[in-house]
Amino acid sequence: MKNIQKLYTALCVLCLIVAAGCGGDDSGDDPGAANNGEAGGCVPDAPVCSEGGPNDGCAEGEFCNTLCACEAEPVVNNELLDRSSRSTPVDISQDDRIVAMVNTDDGSVSFFNTETESLIGRAASSSTPNSEPTAVVLSPDGKQAWVGNRATGTVSRIDDIDTAQPALGQEIEVGSEVMGLALTPTGATLYATDWTGGKVVAIDTGSMSVRDTIETGGNPFALAISNDGDAEDSDEKVYVTQFYGRRVAQEGLDTSAVGVVQVIDVGATSVASEIELAPLDPCFSGRIGDDVVTTACYPNQLYGITLHTTLGVPRAYVVSVAASPEGPVSFNHNVQAVVSVIDLTTEQEDSSRTVNLNTLVALQDDDDDDESAGRRFLSVPNAIDFVNSEEVTIGYVTSAGSDIMFRVVWNEDGSLEGGSPQAFNIATGQNPQGLVVQHGQRDQRAYTGNLISRDLSIVSFRDQALVKNVTSTDVPTDPASDAFRVWKGKRFFNTSTGIWSKEGWGSCQGCHPMGLTDNVTFAFAAGPRQSVSLDGQFASNDPSDMRALNWTAIFDETQDFELNTRGVSGGLGSMLNADNTRVASPEGPPFASLLAEDGDVIENHQALNGSLSFVAGNETLCSNTNTCPDFALIDRYIQTVRSPRGRDADAALIEQGRALFADGGCDKCHSGPKWTVSRLFYTPERFAGALPSRIFEVDQAFETPMDPSIPSLPQDVNLDSTLVAGDDSDGGSPALKRQACNIRNVATFGAQGGADEVRANGSPAQGRNGYNVPSLLGLSTGAPYLHHGAAESLDDLFDARFAGHTRAGNPNFILGDEDRRALVAFLLSIDEDTPTFAIPQGVLLCPTDF
Repeated sequence: MKNIQKLYTALCVLCLIVAAGCGGDDSGDDPGAANNGEAGGCVPDAPVCSEGGPNDGCAEGEFCNTLCACEAEPVVNNELLDRSSRSTPVDISQDDRIVAMVNTDDGSVSFFNTETESLIGRAASSSTPNSEPTAVVLSPDGKQAWVGNRATGTVSRIDDIDTAQPALGQEIEVGSEVMGLALTPTGATLYATDWTGGKVVAIDTGSMSVRDTIETGGNPFALAISNDGDAEDSDEKVYVTQFYGRRVAQEGLDTSAVGVVQVIDVGATSVASEIELAPLDPCFSGRIGDDVVTTACYPNQLYGITLHTTLGVPRAYVVSVAASPEGPVSFNHNVQAVVSVIDLTTEQEDSSRTVNLNTLVALQDDDDDDESAGRRFLSVPNAIDFVNSEEVTIGYVTSAGSDIMFRVVWNEDGSLEGGSPQAFNIATGQNPQGLVVQHGQRDQRAYTGNLISRDLSIVSFRDQALVKNVTSTDVPTDPASDAFRVWKGKRFFNTSTGIWSKEGWGSCQGCHPMGLTDNVTFAFAAGPRQSVSLDGQFASNDPSDMRALNWTAIFDETQDFELNTRGVSGGLGSMLNADNTRVASPEGPPFASLLAEDGDVIENHQALNGSLSFVAGNETLCSNTNTCPDFALIDRYIQTVRSPRGRDADAALIEQGRALFADGGCDKCHSGPKWTVSRLFYTPERFAGALPSRIFEVDQAFETPMDPSIPSLPQDVNLDSTLVAGDDSDGGSPALKRQACNIRNVATFGAQGGADEVRANGSPAQGRNGYNVPSLLGLSTGAPYLHHGAAESLDDLFDARFAGHTRAGNPNFILGDEDRRALVAFLLSIDEDTPTFAIPQGVLLCPTDF
């Protein structure tokens, strides 16, 4: 009998190995084909419970499990049903047998066996390629999964997830960009957030049809649904995070905004109430030079919400990237890792339990001077889950930028603890997304899916250690391939580790989530600046067509942000010598003496002077071949950043708005493939001459006057006389040159309602002569608007205080209430599929053949 059991076990293991490894190359157009029963799948070779298929042939009360063996149906502990459903890129079945993980980059979902800690199978998340699945939730019986697909605006069902052949089932379109999912306790209703559509959708899971639509406004992101354990849905509540903070004070302050969680009664068709999450003041005290500076911060980028009960008190824990925009501009002040706590009984924030996790990290001793192995702060926290005990509150938070899981203890006396005696941080894979914990209380395992390394991290809470990473889907391996370059660039863009920041503090994604914007107005060196969404930096069909960078066109290469990496983020930087020391100048600022134009003049390569891409690509100047190309790879990733799908509205209303857009002359600034006339009109790295004397194209532009004739534009739309001009702030430091021909003066400098027009050092801001025209892509995720956030909404943008901007293309452009509504609807509908306007003749001030 024992030998038969051993043979049976061996066959089951063989089934699992075949299921996990079959299918060959997964790099084709259909990432789900390897394990969904189609050609190349597992069915022909895998042992099954009967010839009828992997779900047939078992006795009543049994099922065919993921090891292809008949097994008794598990007895589900009703206490497990009390755990609330929530938005997460990973989920675990109620019997702890299956973990699901979305593969955002290849449009699939993977399923893992927790007992063997191996991949079971994988299925496409949509019938449309590149669907960008973002969230997954499993049915109460662990046999189905529902997936939210951001790029297609759909929710799909995957069947047979407890077998080696999970298969895509029904798929329905529910909005513009689906971001979060959660199930009611019975599994009868699935709620989904439409991130750009400003609504939550209730879906009948039986019929896969939309039951209700709840307008929330803004950008709803994560969901959690209560579960009181009575097996009834009607008395439960849905908690929804608004991704961006809501402004309550002047823009640009550390206390400008509050976080918002909206409450919806299950079955209702409107929002019942809202819970505000207050700014933290103080938020963090950190050293800058010889001084200790204390700043406040407000919750922003509300990535996750988890409901958890301790000692009979139900609470919600909201994880956010908090913003400190006032300055100083420094790696240890601008963004923080905050968990805001809500008492669900009163539906009010419990500020005594709200915490900036970085204050706990700062208490850790770090004397090894090793920025990679030493303490690591939390960059872009995105999820939280808890140890399964009602007696203590021990949570774990994933940090996407820092590649760690962080332990935090809320003591009932109000004190907090960070880390553990065994390990202060627990390593994960690259860019962890979401977190789920097994339901049991012995040797609990936790699971997080990793966006960049494309694997599932399994963590032991008992040992406070990573058990293993299990491959979910393949990563590119050919360094010469474009897929590898994009993947590697995305890694560098998202990470805060290694050369990119000090102790894990900062990453590009910290201010540009998903490559877009955090909607924060920071006090930068040039003045108050809203974080620019990167979806409009390059034309989607022409990577060589790039917008001038920054609100005043003071940069012309992504490589120009190397000094931000070194200065603001505190990182070593990518431009290194072969011995890993920084490329630097013998005297003066970094890169200042790398160009000697005539043997006499020293020119700084940063900003519009010379070319850092040339420096990075020249092994004589930048000799570390492992790091010097990194910004070029980031550039390649930015070229792939997708603009959010436009918001749906009545087609006739959108068409009316499009006609108004043309009549208003808006296309004189917002046209062409990027929805902006801004363009880099020269090649920065092109040069003449040999080392050490070389002349870059931009230096020619310093001497070139602009064409004084500006057809159809207001005479004062540009106040400069050369293609590239100096600082326009009437004094102040630093004096930053601008690509003046990309600047448009449309009366937005100093417009009422925005951040003060001063630089980080308190001197006058740049921009008196106008601003670099922004792209209109992604407007549904871009509020507030203008360089200093003066317009809280697109409707506000057409107020009388912005009349100079509204009528810049047509002095007689007058908008009535219905016109404003139509124009706003059109603007919100713009995405990469919207037909663009041709750039009108004569409005380009920069030369096209320079």
